[in-house]
Amino acid sequence: MKQYKKFIKNVLPGLILAGISFFISIFVISCSNKSKKQLADPNLFSDGLSKDGIALFSLLDNYPALKSGIKKLEPIEFNQKVNASLELDRKDIPGALRSLSELLKNDHSNIRPTLFKVNKLLNRLRTGDPEAYSNTLSFFEKIRNSSSDFIAPLLPVDYTLLHYLRSDIKYIQTEYEIKLAESGKTSLSYEEVEKIREDKLKAAILKISNTLKGTDAKDLLTDVEDILDKSINKNENIKAGIVKFLEGFFDSSLLKDRVIKEKLIGVIEGLGNMMASKAGLGTGSKSPETVFKELVINVEKYYTVGGSVYDADSNYNETGYSTEIATILTDLYKRVRNLILTPSGYIKDSGNSVLSLLSVYYNKLNFTESINSVDNSITQLMSIDLNGKERASDTSSDSVSAIESLMFMLSLADIYGYYWNNDQEKTQITGMSGGIISLGDATHSLGSKISSPKPANGDDSITNLGLTAVLNTNYTEALNNGKVKRDGINYPIYLNTSALSLLEGESRGRLSSASDSVYTKTIPFVLSLIADTLYSGKAPYFNKNKKDADGNVLNSDGSIYRNSAGNDLTYKSSWRTASYKIEVEKKSKGIKNYAGLDGTESTNIANGTYYSIQEVSLSETDRALETDEEAFYKNFQWLLYQKRMVLVIPVHVDALGNEIREAVYATVVANGLKGLMNVKPYCTDTCSEKDSGIWLQAKQRIKSGYDTKGDLTYFSDLPGDSAFLIQVWGFGIAGEVYGFTDSTIYQQVFRLLFAKFNEPSRFYGPIPAPIKWNFNVMEKLGFISSLEVTPALVKDNWEKRNQLLPLVVALAKALMEQTDVASGKNAFSLLTELAAVLSRPYMNRINDPVALNDTTNPQAISIVSLKIRGGAGAFGIRSAQMPTADLYYPDKEIRGFFSVLIENQLRYQDGLFSLVGKGSTLSSLSGLLFELGKSSRDTMRKNFVEGLQMIVNELRLESEVTDNSKQFNIEASIKRLRDRVAAYPDSRPVTNLNDPSWDIFDDLVGFMKDYLSTASAFRYTDNLSQILDVLIDAQPTKVELNSMLSILGAMLLDPQTKTQDYLIRSLLHEDLPSMLPYLAPGGKYFVGVAESLSKPGYFLSYFNKTVRSDYSINALIWDLERFCVSAEVQMATKDKKDLFYSTAVLLEQFGGLVENGRKASYPDAYFSDQWNSAEKYNSYFDRLNFILSVK
Repeated sequence: MKQYKKFIKNVLPGLILAGISFFISIFVISCSNKSKKQLADPNLFSDGLSKDGIALFSLLDNYPALKSGIKKLEPIEFNQKVNASLELDRKDIPGALRSLSELLKNDHSNIRPTLFKVNKLLNRLRTGDPEAYSNTLSFFEKIRNSSSDFIAPLLPVDYTLLHYLRSDIKYIQTEYEIKLAESGKTSLSYEEVEKIREDKLKAAILKISNTLKGTDAKDLLTDVEDILDKSINKNENIKAGIVKFLEGFFDSSLLKDRVIKEKLIGVIEGLGNMMASKAGLGTGSKSPETVFKELVINVEKYYTVGGSVYDADSNYNETGYSTEIATILTDLYKRVRNLILTPSGYIKDSGNSVLSLLSVYYNKLNFTESINSVDNSITQLMSIDLNGKERASDTSSDSVSAIESLMFMLSLADIYGYYWNNDQEKTQITGMSGGIISLGDATHSLGSKISSPKPANGDDSITNLGLTAVLNTNYTEALNNGKVKRDGINYPIYLNTSALSLLEGESRGRLSSASDSVYTKTIPFVLSLIADTLYSGKAPYFNKNKKDADGNVLNSDGSIYRNSAGNDLTYKSSWRTASYKIEVEKKSKGIKNYAGLDGTESTNIANGTYYSIQEVSLSETDRALETDEEAFYKNFQWLLYQKRMVLVIPVHVDALGNEIREAVYATVVANGLKGLMNVKPYCTDTCSEKDSGIWLQAKQRIKSGYDTKGDLTYFSDLPGDSAFLIQVWGFGIAGEVYGFTDSTIYQQVFRLLFAKFNEPSRFYGPIPAPIKWNFNVMEKLGFISSLEVTPALVKDNWEKRNQLLPLVVALAKALMEQTDVASGKNAFSLLTELAAVLSRPYMNRINDPVALNDTTNPQAISIVSLKIRGGAGAFGIRSAQMPTADLYYPDKEIRGFFSVLIENQLRYQDGLFSLVGKGSTLSSLSGLLFELGKSSRDTMRKNFVEGLQMIVNELRLESEVTDNSKQFNIEASIKRLRDRVAAYPDSRPVTNLNDPSWDIFDDLVGFMKDYLSTASAFRYTDNLSQILDVLIDAQPTKVELNSMLSILGAMLLDPQTKTQDYLIRSLLHEDLPSMLPYLAPGGKYFVGVAESLSKPGYFLSYFNKTVRSDYSINALIWDLERFCVSAEVQMATKDKKDLFYSTAVLLEQFGGLVENGRKASYPDAYFSDQWNSAEKYNSYFDRLNFILSVK
């Protein structure tokens, strides 16, 4: 891992200096504007000499394509621009020229071998794949002829950066302060400051050289070339995937706007801004470097074999749920890959990926275009617990963050649900249901009396029995006995009936029947309910300004919410339950009848009777809003706190053997999902059957009396309120007239359901306790607050809205659209399986302690469980009545995967996630997702996704690899990473993170901060933006993109053997490091000269604008290829025929001229100084002296 970071950090500055040196060299040796000397031309330096050796101004005569551009330079303007630039800072010129001279005349600098290798690369570019080369020339010409510059932005250097390095005190601020403190002075002299800068730049250049020469750099460059070779030359699928992906990126829709590009740049800049921030509370205090070092230490400690905690604590190495880092990353890769390249078993339409649908549905929430605080929402979820309390400052808060609790909740809801046996006497679970909460689970949570052991006295009245005696024993029996009918159809009620299938009307969501294999599961049900509420308009709030041409108000999914006549089409302010009737009978009297849901008696009530449901009353003014975003958040809060959730449990009861059969209706009405979590009987000191049907908060009866016939009469509008109504209809023990049953049977039924009637604080209702108490974190998806933010409070809490919610809802919608009940395709499994990986190490498989310790029927039932605080001995997630809510929270002694990403120590919030929250990466990603979802980007999105799928399909696990020479073994790479991480802290002082042995992280952070942060003088993102603009304007075709990759692949191979020879690695690892030490002593001077030349409007601007060859790209490449191996370049005779030696000598002379103003003549001097009062100042030397001297 080290080489990947340190090399990247250091390589770019080296390339910059090499580029500067190369330019100065070429400028000096080839700046003629004539191919033939005309001595009478006043614009030429006429020396009148005829000598052999290198002829400066005819050097490029044999390379017309190269010289063509230089001939465009006008001597007078050229001289003026050079002079103007060099006048800015003449003090650096002598040093720069002498250092460059030293580089050119020293054979060990490897200039000639470097140019020889450049020749090889250029030759491979032209001839490695001639057809591909020919196909790309037109594209290169389009780039060349672009109105925007392309070459200059490729170099990660400009005037701003050079000025920062050469002139800005900030570059040497730390060194300056150290030197000042050592000196005891109040300030340093100019010379002392310059010496500090000189030493720092020299050290930086030498560090670059040493880094490039190092083993880490060699390994990195080898890996890069290997990856490119395998991807381009050996694996056609990856190559085609890259081409397809690039086709998407350069889609023609980008000609109209550059938003996609800007968002991509924003993502990159966000990474840099992260590294320019401090982790921790508020503005933070911990450096990113320390964050990464502590993360590695914690990963080694908790997640690697040999780690102190991993080895000592079995929580971290559960069989099947190991948190060993290679295992968890491999499993995580599989789950993420499934979201990109989804197996057909998960989704109904393999041609429409979840990733693609996610972007489409995210775009339909049009307000997401301007979302800009997604990162801040992450920070806030990290800082609070599941109840919204600040973990750092609130002593009553929980130590586990809301992010961790959210993953825990997803996994809990996914696994919770069990099948029950048919044994009335020894009722017990038999195994897991796959996330379907059954009626047995609900009654178990409620504390009902379930089992029905045979009484010793033979009395089989309801007093002595449990629910199993009054419920059907299995589905077939329940379906066929005909005692209970729902809308005229036999309705099966038994312990394994899905609890969610008991929901009614508008609260059923997408659930079609009790046999539904998908939406009877908790996660699919809840997420689809959220998606339908917020996309399909099944909620009261709407954007009154969102209308089509006909005046219809539209939903987010484009359907009509309200027609132009003002009629609501998708939201129902009132609705009704299904119609029910249950057979009642008194055999001894031969009396039989039916009891409807509302208590109505009739043998001829057709399908039975129903309840009418009224949603919370809202005025038109309240409902009609100005924006989609406000409607979105208000509707989510409405679903949480106000939407009527109604359940009806109809039970046919043998109240006294086979003599008396009564009808029991248990009806739950809850306000929102929160109300559903809170539902339980109204109780004071005890739970009285006569209080049945009283709203928990409003304390009013839902019917005028617990024994009253007829419809529901009172609906509480209090957020999260609920009512639990139990009514029993029939003839009673002594009666012969139909009506509400007698008090004895009613009391026994009530106490059968609520066995803890005398201990109201000991039971929590029919929702399983761990789901009920962990549900609080779901509320934080809407607003990040410790308060319940009802729709009425949305405006006051607007700044606290969670901007992650639209992304969550869009994902829910995408998964819903890819789910197909008929074929058993449950796309929601993609999410729950991912959450299960992220929930480790909380997950394990155990024998359920509740079943194992059952006093009447202990059984060893294997279940997947989650580790909670109360989970010990006979207690676990199925425990129904542990005394406090926190016993159902995640075990706080365990450090989950998210925990070590959030903080080094619990509650400190100083980990990697803290840095993420302080950047803008996620907000930019959300903007990118929005743009990709536009209909105008359909082709782009399709190419993006298909290309990504083709690439990912070749990144395989060990068991999936069929050809190691072509495919990538991602699992093996993960294991190598694991080995490095495991060994890394062992050889370094973990108590001294400033030790030089940890410098790899300093280099990584420094690189990202320097080159990507928007506040950095080194930032490269502006250059990248300019480069992408040119490429987008050029609109490369599929053939051109494929050809460019083919050319790149050819440059990696020896043309004779067609195998890799690592020529590029050789250039960067061997040749470039050999040059840099010669530049190091004059590093300050080089930067100073470059600063002067590159100032906007000065020489380099002029040169770049003017020098344009009239020849083709092909001709330029051919000339450059030949020039690199020409006799003039490669001859090393140390005389006047030696180009580099002669140039070096010339540069030394120039250095003296600039420094001293003139040069005294000496025997055989190349430029004879004839300067005296009797001579005209028109010699070659005079003209050079004129150019380079102060005017």
